[in-house]
Amino acid sequence: MRLTVRETREALEFEVADRGSARERSAGPDTMEHPFVLSERGRGLGLMRARMERVRLAFGPNGTVLSFSKRRSPTRTRVTA
Repeated sequence: MRLTVRETREALEFEVADRGSARERSAGPDTMEHPFVLSERGRGLGLMRARMERVRLAFGPNGTVLSFSKRRSPTRTRVTA
């Protein structure tokens, strides 16, 4: 597994890559849209999509890459007395 974190003035950007073969959840309900579904799996992407500005999941012959970013809050000027 490889984790990359980049910090820019505008955002924090994360990328998680591995050689595994994750599969898209194309069948079944989204547990974030249907919170009463009793499942122990499948909540991670929904949580990320709820909190991050961008979430991308890519599948390829060399593995799976999950990238997501969160916009930074404007910096506040510190006032001292």
